[in-house]
Amino acid sequence: MKLHLVTTVDKYDKLMRDFSSFAHVGFDTEVVGPVKRYSQAKDNPFVNVHLSSLQGLSYGFPNGNAYYLPIRHR
Repeated sequence: MKLHLVTTVDKYDKLMRDFSSFAHVGFDTEVVGPVKRYSQAKDNPFVNVHLSSLQGLSYGFPNGNAYYLPIRHR
């Protein structure tokens, strides 16, 4: 797997080329925020989605390329 941090226009263009080349993609989101007040998962409680912020997106493609697109990182 080849990892790419999308922080430049060139890397963004490469991500878009992979999107146009493949019919399937895996993705995940990264959020931060307070935990849900009555979460039943004591060891790893759920995040309260109403009070959370999206931090970034991850994409994985069949060719082995994986990308992380930061949104709110400094």
